[in-house]
Amino acid sequence: MKPLLQIALLLSASPMLISSATAQAGDDCSVPIVISGTGTFNWDNTLNTTSGFDGGDPTTCFSPTNAGSTGSDAIRQDVFFAWTVPTSGNYTFDTENSIGIDDTKMSIHLGSDCAATCVASDDDGGSVPAFSSLIQLTGLTNGDQYLIQVGSWNDTSSVGDALLNITHMVPPTNDDCSTPQVISGLGTFNWDNSAATTSGFDGGNPVGCFSPVNAGTTGIDTIRKDLFFTWTVPTGGGNFQFDTEFSPINTDTKLSIHAGADCSATCVASDDDGGVDPVYSSKILLYGLSGGDQYLLQVGSWNDVSPAGDGFLNISVPPAAPGNDLCSSATAISGSGGWGFDTTTASTSGFNGASSAACGLSAQDMGPDVFFQWTATSSGDFQFDTCGSLYDTKLSLHVGSGCGAICGGHNDDGACGNGASEVVLQGILAGDEILVQLGGWNGLLGSGTLNIAPWTDPCASLGPDAFEDNDTCATAHPIIDGIYPGLTVFRTDLDIYSLTVPAGGTLDVLCNHSISDGDIDLFLFDSGTCMDDPAVDPTCAPALACGWASVAPESLTWINTTGVDVDCTLRVSLWPSSTGDCVEYELVLTGADAGGPSLFCDPASINTSGSYATLASSSFSGPGVFHLEASDGPADQFGYFLVSATPMDPGVSISSGQLCLGAPIGRYSPAAGGTLNSIGRFSVSGIFQALAGNSSVGSGFDVPAVLPSPPGGVINAGASWHFQLWYRDGMDSNFSNAISVDF
Repeated sequence: MKPLLQIALLLSASPMLISSATAQAGDDCSVPIVISGTGTFNWDNTLNTTSGFDGGDPTTCFSPTNAGSTGSDAIRQDVFFAWTVPTSGNYTFDTENSIGIDDTKMSIHLGSDCAATCVASDDDGGSVPAFSSLIQLTGLTNGDQYLIQVGSWNDTSSVGDALLNITHMVPPTNDDCSTPQVISGLGTFNWDNSAATTSGFDGGNPVGCFSPVNAGTTGIDTIRKDLFFTWTVPTGGGNFQFDTEFSPINTDTKLSIHAGADCSATCVASDDDGGVDPVYSSKILLYGLSGGDQYLLQVGSWNDVSPAGDGFLNISVPPAAPGNDLCSSATAISGSGGWGFDTTTASTSGFNGASSAACGLSAQDMGPDVFFQWTATSSGDFQFDTCGSLYDTKLSLHVGSGCGAICGGHNDDGACGNGASEVVLQGILAGDEILVQLGGWNGLLGSGTLNIAPWTDPCASLGPDAFEDNDTCATAHPIIDGIYPGLTVFRTDLDIYSLTVPAGGTLDVLCNHSISDGDIDLFLFDSGTCMDDPAVDPTCAPALACGWASVAPESLTWINTTGVDVDCTLRVSLWPSSTGDCVEYELVLTGADAGGPSLFCDPASINTSGSYATLASSSFSGPGVFHLEASDGPADQFGYFLVSATPMDPGVSISSGQLCLGAPIGRYSPAAGGTLNSIGRFSVSGIFQALAGNSSVGSGFDVPAVLPSPPGGVINAGASWHFQLWYRDGMDSNFSNAISVDF
């Protein structure tokens, strides 16, 4: 029985052995399965290999080098078909209704073998099942050949029997502006753009209506696979709403309306995502239409990968516009307070101040708007804002009354965030009139609150900081590692600092501030590329590094890989479009040791705490010419700082430490008195705390310009002075390391 069993097993295995040894049909681009016409073509990739073929375009078609979301986007265990176009026109290729494979990929290449070039690819564009693939190609020419590549999503996806469906798509009759479908009245009109082509029609206005030359946010703003309707305004005319809301399949639409009935019609309005349900539906409101006039309605998909299929074109009469819908019918208000507004049924006036474009391009693009006529009841400065409103607003203020008012200020996004707007008008006199115009960004509409209140300049309380005047490249203030609090920057007065990043070092800059005060930008330049015009925001291109992320805190990092120390300038400035005019900030630097103050006799002698006292945190900060900081000292031990024009390294041994200053040595001791007294004591954490009140931060010592005697005199710009801390250390005394400072 054993030999018979072996024979039986061999015979039962032999078909599989023969099958796996024989090349699978369509397993390579060099041996595609030849098909023609339209219909459904079966394929089975159970035994196929993965070719990695990408039609010479790894960006457009799936490829081993195009990682994508799958890790490797090569079509797995792929099958190839060579197909000839039977009739010129538009075609759909899909793997829908496949049974053995529920997750496919597909690429189509122009040609019939491995020389074919990539045309298009798709992963999950199909509907049934959800991960099937679908590609639509338009304008194919009779007799042209295409290489169709299908397979599984990845190595763990299912394999087996599947379908390739090829359908000839005949465009609907209203596929072109020359053959629109005639409609009239109000109601819902069905459309299906599954087989439609893309006309590129823009009503002669590529700025106002979607057009191939109006790139916008989509890359190309042409309405894709568009259809056309000619609609006649009902007798009596009036206001009308056109939308694609509640479309069952085509959920991401675009809509344009043109005055006229055919291809000679001119653009009136367009919309992408103004609808509500679904969120990417389109909506346009037109006001004051005359009965009998004709309009060409153009509707389609957002882009080539948007869902195509059944959609609705709804035409209705919108609710009545609010009473303050026009500049001629503004609601009268006065004084300070809050007034609710709602633009849900408002029209888009296009008003931009009586002097044409006085409020700028942003104001010209204001969505449905309403108006208030405000009268000042007192003199002063006032802030107008929409803070707390429920949508993204725009705000224009026009000096005067009614439609003759002239723009005095405009804002899109103010400091209070969430798309709210803020405008400040100064020097208003009691009795002055301001026409307030409120609308939405990008056609948005909604409700909100207009707030008006007296305004106090937040910059009035901010004076020059300790490093002023450092607003030009020539007056850059030197800084080293440290924390610099209480600094101020203004719209017209930036701050520039000089520093050196050592070879191989990493500079980290952190700027702590409140983004609500203003948007700070950071730029690090080499010393020969400094830029100090506050009205010009540099780009990162000429800078070594930049931080301009519109966040707080702002930061930048730069690694010096040049092999040499690099002298740099750090620019701290307000973004020119920042809402605030001034910001108080704290600057934190690490990695900027060389080129500024430098330590010597480092490390110092070990003290009774087990560490050594260091002046490493000293910096150009505070009200003095320099700020000395000492750390890592023995708790509860007293000390004071020393100064000399002469450094010594190595120093002279005295008690438990090394004195590293040469004679004459000045002492910032109690005997020096006044601002020259640096007496202090180490805390339990080892930080030297000032006891004489001569530190702006409570620790260390703010070095004044006047020197103790000896040596006497003052610290002048261009001079070099050297500092060290003497302190008690148990029964002995000790010294910190020392620091050299170039002023």
